[in-house]
Amino acid sequence: MGVPRCARALREREHRNAFASPVAKHLLPFFAYEDREQTRPRRLDAITGRLVTEFTVAKRAEREILHELPAVLAELEPDVLASPDVLARLDP
Repeated sequence: MGVPRCARALREREHRNAFASPVAKHLLPFFAYEDREQTRPRRLDAITGRLVTEFTVAKRAEREILHELPAVLAELEPDVLASPDVLARLDP
């Protein structure tokens, strides 16, 4: 996508949301804070190649889990699937 097309897309709300959503949902929580609870902001100069690698490894692990999820859910009994409490206690 060329720069003019990208700039035009960012002016349109639905396109802007498509660009902003991955940043807000994935990148920002990982890079903006030093802790899981998101209480300690991270300095911009603390974002290093190692941190980017950690992010990449974490996202690949998440994708693997999501890829396997349909098969795992297919093996569960209907009564287990219907109970959020039972699902929460399952070993990941």
